[in-house]
Amino acid sequence: MRIRGSRLRPALALVVLFSSVPFAQAADKRLITETDLFRFVWVADPQISPDGKQVAFVRVSVDKKKDGYDTAIWIAPADGSEPPRAFTSGEDSNPRWSPDGSQLAFNRSLEKDGKPQPSQLWVISLRGGEARALTDLPKGAGAAAWSPDGKTLAFTSTTSDKDLAKKDAKPEPGKDEERESDVRVITRAVYRFNGPGYLDPTRPSHVWPWTWPRRVCPGRVGSPRELSPRTTCRGRPTASASTSRPTRSRSPTTPSRTRTCTRCRPRAAKP
Repeated sequence: MRIRGSRLRPALALVVLFSSVPFAQAADKRLITETDLFRFVWVADPQISPDGKQVAFVRVSVDKKKDGYDTAIWIAPADGSEPPRAFTSGEDSNPRWSPDGSQLAFNRSLEKDGKPQPSQLWVISLRGGEARALTDLPKGAGAAAWSPDGKTLAFTSTTSDKDLAKKDAKPEPGKDEERESDVRVITRAVYRFNGPGYLDPTRPSHVWPWTWPRRVCPGRVGSPRELSPRTTCRGRPTASASTSRPTRSRSPTTPSRTRTCTRCRPRAAKP
């Protein structure tokens, strides 16, 4: 029995049509590539407010131009009733709620002459207004921890007395600035972190408390002179619920420095 060509052609056309659908769907899919990283956006370090109604987190995205990451602090309702909103727009991280939920401490890294500077400790009110810097340390400040009464902030820093003296020293005319060698001798298995970079075992991390002054002097907020290094620390500082200050034991080898702003220092009464 012979099948005419006119009857076979429609059948062949249907076979070709249905067999080409899986190939078309497969052609729409592709494997992931390294350039897809530039499209990634993710959430890090979520922090719930003391009343449990809001969540502050870090929104991380990739900046293709500078070959790095952009970080900003966002806030969202804990019940998901509203979409998240941007709260800061700088290179910000480590949001930490004050005990009463009225303020948010965080770290911000600024640029100077096109180069990123060590991150410093900032604070911003939830009621609005601009953020203000609390520290200006040569080696930056780590994530903050609030005391239960909200009067003290504790953080870690590798800044030393030598760094502060060098920062405050006035440059002598005709004298070249002393430069540190960039040669690194690796003797430890863990010697570098992604982000912070190389670890320096000669620079231990210390806990620094920052106490809110009774009266804020213009230009004095954020001065290292208002801080006191206490003890070597390998983790993040925490505060005890029974005290208003960090409960780290003081190291006898670490000197304590207490300086008072001349504008805030009480004047002696005239005779």
